Amino acid sequence: MTTTDNAAFDPYNLQGQYAGFVTRFIAFLLDIVVVSAVYTVSVGIGQLIGNFFNVDVFEMVNTQPLVGTVVGLAALNFPVVYYVFFWSLIGQTPGKALMGIRIYGKNGQRIGVWRAFVRYVGYWVSAVLLLGYLWVLIDNRRQSFHDKLARTVVVYSWEARIHQAVIDRAKRRAQQR
Repeated sequence: MTTTDNAAFDPYNLQGQYAGFVTRFIAFLLDIVVVSAVYTVSVGIGQLIGNFFNVDVFEMVNTQPLVGTVVGLAALNFPVVYYVFFWSLIGQTPGKALMGIRIYGKNGQRIGVWRAFVRYVGYWVSAVLLLGYLWVLIDNRRQSFHDKLARTVVVYSWEARIHQAVIDRAKRRAQQR
């Protein structure tokens, strides 16, 4: 599954190698930006539609229990749908795509809806004292707790070359030994 399993292993090409903490963290932050933007645009569109029909949407949400419940459930469930949809359909959210990483099952197959949902629930488990996320720093396969729960791995999905200065430093260290 990873390039380390292939005969033509190139240690300076990250494609197929397990994604590290920083890359995954930046992808997570990008996804938070996307989800927040969708919330903001949705509220704006709702307000525009309400203004067109001369209805105060915020007052309606606060005074009409059914409307408030529907809006609240939609807001709570959107992140679940966002992550499960992208993980199960294409193996990466927009944030992960921008960072060049993808989620696979341990044996290299695409994950399904159930495994994506388990992984999402595992996000909350990982958030306990951040230990589940920090586990990536010490795990050989760079799996967090939510990866272990869902039996997934996160790998680099496109060729990402290590900066030449890092390569040169590694070669100098190897020669010094």
